[in-house]
Amino acid sequence: MPARHDIRALTMGARFAQRCQRRSLARVLSVHNRVINLVTEDGLLALALPQAGGSSRFLCLNRLPELQSGEDLRLSPGELGAGTLSIDLGGVALWQGLLPPRAHATLTPQRFRDFAEAVAILGIQQGRFRDGFCVPRSLTPSSPVAQLAGSLLGLGPGLTPAGDDILLGYLAVNNHLGDTTCLTRELHAAVADGLKRTTMLSTQLLRNALEADYHETVQRVLAILLGLSPENLLTALRRLAAVGASSGEATIYGMWLALQRVHRENAANTRSSFRQLQSEQSRSNNCRTVMYRNGPRPATLKSATRDVAIQSFVNNSRAWR
Repeated sequence: MPARHDIRALTMGARFAQRCQRRSLARVLSVHNRVINLVTEDGLLALALPQAGGSSRFLCLNRLPELQSGEDLRLSPGELGAGTLSIDLGGVALWQGLLPPRAHATLTPQRFRDFAEAVAILGIQQGRFRDGFCVPRSLTPSSPVAQLAGSLLGLGPGLTPAGDDILLGYLAVNNHLGDTTCLTRELHAAVADGLKRTTMLSTQLLRNALEADYHETVQRVLAILLGLSPENLLTALRRLAAVGASSGEATIYGMWLALQRVHRENAANTRSSFRQLQSEQSRSNNCRTVMYRNGPRPATLKSATRDVAIQSFVNNSRAWR
């Protein structure tokens, strides 16, 4: 058993640091090999080993103290304590996360294909979640988001039911790669309204996702999809898949559902823009025909520029297919 005075704080997430700005109590909710979950007035926090990854709500320690469920801890600006345990929090490095605030980008066809290939390699299939966790067979990437949230919230056993993990992955992609503001508002409202149907831990994780706050493994995948990281996508997805018994894989499946929706919407928007440009070119050609009948042929510079733009749209349209 490690001596209590040998336990040192390594990094502290921003949400954990905010909670420690004033004196308060936290109660141990559950004890695991890499994480000890704590209940506070502002939601859940956790004591974690470095192997558990980073989170805004984690205090990363070199060793976990031996605590029991129901035991109280003292939180203060410079110390975390419980009985004879005292961990100095002064000067602890702040874990900042990997994503800039409000990061957003357009999903490229190549990154969509890379994700599809990785999902196939990892063997994350729809059938497993439908058969193993009773995910409704009617659920598809094009399902209404209110139906999606209603079907998945609280679905499955454990501290974080598989349905909630799928929903978390869906939220993560929609928050940073989706382009439909109305859809995002509808999805957020549906999730917020149904949080009472799931576990305390899942409720906290989904609330975090509604605020674009995720575990490090999810942030790594998002950073690659957003073009903010050169890391290999398959490697990042393997790390995420290793989280929990099935939580990581379920989160990836939720991301895959959302990516399919985003990809289809992007393709539809590209085709619509291309048709609009073709229509504008047709009207322009008709105008030029009338002009040629009444006078000399005008300079062709603008026409050539327009033709280059149309060819660019043709290439993009082919890429989306």
